[in-house]
Amino acid sequence: PPSNLENIEFLNEDSPLEVGFDKSNSNLSPLIDILEALKYSPQTFSVIPYDFRSISQADKLTKYFRQYRQKIIELFNYSGKKVILVGQDLGCTLLSIFLNRQDDSFKNTYVEEFICVGSVFGGTFQSVLDFFNGIPEFGSKSSILQQFDGIKLKLPNNHIYNDSDVFEYDGTKYKASNLHSLVEDLKIENF
Repeated sequence: PPSNLENIEFLNEDSPLEVGFDKSNSNLSPLIDILEALKYSPQTFSVIPYDFRSISQADKLTKYFRQYRQKIIELFNYSGKKVILVGQDLGCTLLSIFLNRQDDSFKNTYVEEFICVGSVFGGTFQSVLDFFNGIPEFGSKSSILQQFDGIKLKLPNNHIYNDSDVFEYDGTKYKASNLHSLVEDLKIENF
């Protein structure tokens, strides 16, 4: 995730696909520390970051998934053991989409299990506020956050929330099942 405003200052379609992993800015740091202490090596353990600003672009998502697939095969070939996938937050959603796009042969051959940490499959109420109001620490640039597809994937959905009220705007209550109506009502682009 961006740790400061400089990292989101220049958002455009030419944003690089390659992103560096900043361990100090990750909720998975304790798990990574444990795996490193257990002597996992770069050949048996890998962190694959992604730029969440670009995940709605089909070509970039395809490149990410190609990287995931290649790394899983490399880890399997090195160790001879099926790979355990661990996703965190939005990474759970992306890995779930990735796995749903793989054939059974690939999953049966290479993947042992998929562990989710802090997943947002059902969406979160806070994501609604982040999407419509921006994230407070970005100050005057908070409206930029309305374009981030990572937040859109976290919006509550009716798989978990059914017809619970999720958000109230301008006197109208919106439910998880009609949240897209709110997006259309506000004429928010790129949703």
